[in-house]
Amino acid sequence: ALLRDKLAGLRVGDPMAPGTQVGPLIHAGAVARLREQGAEAHARGATFWRAPLPEGLPPERFVPPGLLLLPDGADPVGNPAWREELFGPVLA
Repeated sequence: ALLRDKLAGLRVGDPMAPGTQVGPLIHAGAVARLREQGAEAHARGATFWRAPLPEGLPPERFVPPGLLLLPDGADPVGNPAWREELFGPVLA
């Protein structure tokens, strides 16, 4: 819960605005790829939590901080999120 609180507290927004901690991904394709990776990890048993996206930010460019967790005793080798780099604000 503490880690989720920290991630939820990160400020997502315009990278030029003071106080922004998480900006947009480089392009819509990168957002789509990150979402695909999260969906695949979830399909293979991971729990996926994501902070809400602030109003007014386009979801095709911004991904709020997220957290992927495996159940106790699960083998991370069988889940690609633990073998491949995720290019976005997601902690696995």
